[in-house]
Amino acid sequence: MDTVYVLTGGEFLSNIFNGVATMLGTTEWSSMFRIAALVSVMVLFATYLRGHDPLEFIKFIAFFILLTSILVIPKRTVQIIDRSDATSIHTVDNVPLGLAAPAKFITGIGTALTEGFETIYHTPDSVTYSKTGMLFGANLVGTTTDFMFRNGDLAELFSEYVRNCVVGDILLNHKYSFQELMNSTDPYSLIFSNPSPLRGVMVPYGNTAATREGFWTCQELANNVLKSQLNADASAGGKTWD
Repeated sequence: MDTVYVLTGGEFLSNIFNGVATMLGTTEWSSMFRIAALVSVMVLFATYLRGHDPLEFIKFIAFFILLTSILVIPKRTVQIIDRSDATSIHTVDNVPLGLAAPAKFITGIGTALTEGFETIYHTPDSVTYSKTGMLFGANLVGTTTDFMFRNGDLAELFSEYVRNCVVGDILLNHKYSFQELMNSTDPYSLIFSNPSPLRGVMVPYGNTAATREGFWTCQELANNVLKSQLNADASAGGKTWD
């Protein structure tokens, strides 16, 4: 059995192989093959009459043997494994060797290179090419241009700050716009530059990022907690940095 690997569309490729296998087993295919062989013999005869070169017969016989005895007549059973769907394995019988062998060879090399790359350069399962296919590129770009805080308490306070302070500064006080925030080269400086002294965040009990639980104004939280701790957490020694 020959194994063919795909990253997606295993059922689609299975239908193609089934279609080829079915077509080669019909009487119509046999008729077309005989007609093609007759035409090729006539062309060979015309070519010989024009040049009287015996080498043309040798080339024709070699090509005919290659086409029939090696590529078309031998049949193989092909197993199609969809790497992005572990439960999707398709088996197709009577696939011509001329189609099964190149598919096995090409996809086998691609799979070996992919697995070798992923063995050397470890990435989370969500961004591995062999599991997510073309999403690998999008996920890889996303993970290299963004990060998530590994300090859970700090991440919680920052999320609350964005919901209660940043959104309010944009929609209520109009201190800056969504467009200005997206285009800013230093978004942290923008959202911490002039926070509200009235609106605020409820710090839950047990959060170690703040010195006390309860209500903190946006201004207090930005100046006394978030500014300093975000820099420390994203610098050498911080959890996110590590």
